[in-house]
Amino acid sequence: MTKLVDLDGACFARMGGDEFVLLLYGAGKAAKATAVATEMMGLLQEPFLLEGYEIVVRASFGIALYPEHGESGEGLLKNADTALYRVKAEGGNGWKLFDESMGSNMLHKIRMTGDLRRAVEEQQFRLLYQPQMDSITGKIAGMEALVRWMHPELGLISPGEFIPIAEESGLIIPMTEWVLREVCRQLRAWQDEGLPLLPVAENFSAGLFVHRPVVQWIEQIAEPFGADVRHIEVESRLLLFASS
Repeated sequence: MTKLVDLDGACFARMGGDEFVLLLYGAGKAAKATAVATEMMGLLQEPFLLEGYEIVVRASFGIALYPEHGESGEGLLKNADTALYRVKAEGGNGWKLFDESMGSNMLHKIRMTGDLRRAVEEQQFRLLYQPQMDSITGKIAGMEALVRWMHPELGLISPGEFIPIAEESGLIIPMTEWVLREVCRQLRAWQDEGLPLLPVAENFSAGLFVHRPVVQWIEQIAEPFGADVRHIEVESRLLLFASS
């Protein structure tokens, strides 16, 4: 195995779960810390066999320096954690050195996560239906359900800002359930009015396909409304299918 950058006097500890801390001493500071992170990433990415399966480990590193980023252990850990979460937010498998802008961004994210949790509880969302046109006939062929967040203080929040927070916090599940209920409610209302029913597409986070049996979930939500699930389409960045 390749020898790591000199780790004499270093302290390595598991914090819990899949989080570990490496405390480095000596000169070099940022250069040494980033060199160690880079070399460890290279070593971890080398595949190995586990019970006959080839495994590759992905790792993310957040780096904080003493005393620039904190003069106490608690402060250093907090700022290293902030840098770590920034790496994960950008897809992981990398490293970042803490800087002050991350702190303000993290506080904003914490606030927005709390506000989004309240938004789910208080149903602060609005649902818009964007028509989908048939390019040949020029007629409306379907609709796309678009969720919008009306923040009580900040007004309209862009989906590009709150959807990633919802996905990371797990709030995407109750939020998507709310959208599904509203779509089913609207489909039944159109059906009762004798209007022609068109497919309604809804964007699903790819992670929902891991946590929910999607077709059964849609059918369960639609049942109390008597909505025809054949008119509900599910879209995601990975796939497109219609429930049946």
